Amino acid sequence: YMTDGDYLQLCQEEIDMLTNLQQLKEQGVFKKIVVLLNSSNTLQLDFLDSYGIDAALWIGDVGMTGINGVSDILAGNVNPSGKLVDTYCYDNTTAPGLVGYYAQTYSNFDENDTATWYSVANGGLDGNAYYIAYQEGIYVGYRYYETRYEDVVLGQGNAGDYDYASTVAYPFGYGLSYTTFEYSNFTVEDKGDTFEVGVDVTNTGDVDGKHTVQIYFQSPYTQYDIDNQVEKAAVELCGFDKKMVAAGTTEHYSITVNKEDLTSYDANNAKTYILEDGDYYFTVGTDAHNAINNILAAKGADTTRMSGEGDASLAFKWNNPTFDKRTYAVS
Repeated sequence: YMTDGDYLQLCQEEIDMLTNLQQLKEQGVFKKIVVLLNSSNTLQLDFLDSYGIDAALWIGDVGMTGINGVSDILAGNVNPSGKLVDTYCYDNTTAPGLVGYYAQTYSNFDENDTATWYSVANGGLDGNAYYIAYQEGIYVGYRYYETRYEDVVLGQGNAGDYDYASTVAYPFGYGLSYTTFEYSNFTVEDKGDTFEVGVDVTNTGDVDGKHTVQIYFQSPYTQYDIDNQVEKAAVELCGFDKKMVAAGTTEHYSITVNKEDLTSYDANNAKTYILEDGDYYFTVGTDAHNAINNILAAKGADTTRMSGEGDASLAFKWNNPTFDKRTYAVS
């Protein structure tokens, strides 16, 4: 039972359990501790670096029979291939939407009033007395963490004192396998209303495995955006595909990206979706953070300021010569 209101942290009983398991491991009772995250929520993972934990597997809500599949993965009978669909943090309160996310009491609430709809008699103290002001904008999940990270690396914006490595435990799109994969021959071809993105994926291990290729892009952030308050994330997912890649073989992935997906909404001036002029970057990344690092490498960013490494050969720059506020103005 948590007393600080954050139910996405470990409770004291769970902390005690892990503490006891660590002691048993140190005594040689068993060799490994594997944590199964049996939850649909994005739990806070500050505890994974402690208690002698060797591995973790997010399994969602497995229901009555799903645990059989989990046992096959742990036994090595099945090669896991999932990717995270959210950013997992060491501290969930770092999300910008939580800055003002706390209960406030209605100014006209009277706990002694038992006659009106918002009264104690109707559950006022259970929630009707309070409201929450929730606001977030486009910077949800990885769109916030990776955008602020790029601003820190490039020394721009109002990024402040921000250390990505101590904030994000596992980025959006992250996921391990019992084999390893390498990318090569990354290409992007402008087809008019679409882009055709290609990449070769080689299974460099000795185990067959499925692999999800993730395509990300970055649009230019211009003076027009600043003047008209057009918000943009540093990197966004725009395409993906999943295939089985046998051990020692190479599979070619071809993914279509709609040019419309590169647009931004201009609420103050054009009052519609715009495709700005300037340089756009495409990349294939193992996750959102790897993707932004590839783009930063292509930009020639200072590697000493980066968390992780990027590969410029896996990034492609496309230039849009003209500002377009008409083509994607209507669906």
